[in-house]
Amino acid sequence: MAGIPNFVTLGGFSLPFSCTSVYTGLGGNAGTRLYLTDATPLGTSYGHQVPVWTDVLEDACLWATGQTGPAACRQWCTFKLFHSFVFVYDPDKPYYSVRQFPIVSFADHRYKFSLKLFFEHRGSPPYTWTNGDCRDVSFYSQIATSALGVPLDCFQEWPTNPGYPVPSLAFETNPGCGIGNDSTIWANYEQWRFNFHQHNASPANSTYDACVAQWVDLGGNPYQNPPIDWPLQTPPTLSYWQTEILPHPPTGSWFRGVAWRYSGQTAPGGAVVVRSLVQSYLVGYLP
Repeated sequence: MAGIPNFVTLGGFSLPFSCTSVYTGLGGNAGTRLYLTDATPLGTSYGHQVPVWTDVLEDACLWATGQTGPAACRQWCTFKLFHSFVFVYDPDKPYYSVRQFPIVSFADHRYKFSLKLFFEHRGSPPYTWTNGDCRDVSFYSQIATSALGVPLDCFQEWPTNPGYPVPSLAFETNPGCGIGNDSTIWANYEQWRFNFHQHNASPANSTYDACVAQWVDLGGNPYQNPPIDWPLQTPPTLSYWQTEILPHPPTGSWFRGVAWRYSGQTAPGGAVVVRSLVQSYLVGYLP
């Protein structure tokens, strides 16, 4: 149709019409809300957004407005999800992501995401914020991008026994700014003790993590944004997961990446992980 944009966007669609004859004259506008996605929305394995909820499209099409192609849509959805005050990070529990039982094996990571409850908590447009942990944030990233027709996986990173004198089942993070905070202020950066962390990755294994912003990028340059298109590698390779550099910020760069060390270690290093693909088994209402 002539005049329709060839990029992601949303807005009101208005079609003026008129009908005249010797008997009557009619005129007016026929209108609806229009959502233009990058490709056909994805179903199984990518958020199950078929049919797509218009509430999700209000977010996804707004975040990726003007963009074309999977890489640009992933980048802008990650960036805008972090900076749009959708979630405020709460590491204590997931609010909308529920693991499915029975669990067949350690690698069986099937979850349901309560999309209806999520939007009930956010209210009517313009939406407000709600609490969430890394599972909630990464699953909603997947839901939003899949609504645009763009694939985005979810991965969980679990610690392994590093072989040090004090074995640990958790790792300590580098300073990060949780979603819902101003990432340009160093005082908002803190370290956490995680049993695991969940994030997103493209089919080409580029990492996107809208949950936690990093002060510097992998090159040690000022960043103050969530990891977008960072390499997903296994330490000690330079990667999203673990990289160390001195001196201390904010006057210089310090740690880059998510992990710092295992709990109980007295020095950085050794944070090797087990990486598992996570399946968003169903998106919808949970009673």
